[in-house]
Amino acid sequence: EYFSQGWKLFTSNAGSLIGFMFLSGLISAAVAWVPFAALPLSAGYYTFLFRKIKGERAEFGDFFKGYNYFLPIVLSSLVTGIFLFIGTILLILPAIYLGVAYLFVVPLIVDKEMHFWQAMETSRKLIGKKWFSFFGLIILLALLNLAGALALFIGLLVTIPWTICIMVVAYADIVGLRADTEVAGVIAS
Repeated sequence: EYFSQGWKLFTSNAGSLIGFMFLSGLISAAVAWVPFAALPLSAGYYTFLFRKIKGERAEFGDFFKGYNYFLPIVLSSLVTGIFLFIGTILLILPAIYLGVAYLFVVPLIVDKEMHFWQAMETSRKLIGKKWFSFFGLIILLALLNLAGALALFIGLLVTIPWTICIMVVAYADIVGLRADTEVAGVIAS
């Protein structure tokens, strides 16, 4: 279902999504020497697509609104990276668990404007309830992008934005794009 809904979301916004992917690739290459400068570009997809799902008017400039969350995105990236490194040293299984568990960190920062640690804990608790399902989803998404790469890498112009759309649809289904009160209940439990 997520693949089907993600495909509909992708095809209805394909030009913007592919255009931004190309542009963000150029920007990332241009600022590669500046640590973390391009990191919030990935959050721009969520900003744009959340507006689309909510039925709001989304503009190409929404892709750059990930920079509004620069500090929490960078901090979550650093802490997640440290945890994944430690998890890898501890026989890889903890790293795999955390890699899946932190899947919704950036969407939570963008959608719910959470602090980085709150987003990490909320994501871990949400994903933890259906961890194996999300692990399977990640494997399927990896295979989808592998197929895109096998198509002379041109296929990635479709598979990467489609993957993001699938994640947005999954997030909207699991978390919802409503008031913060829904997620607050998860934190308390």
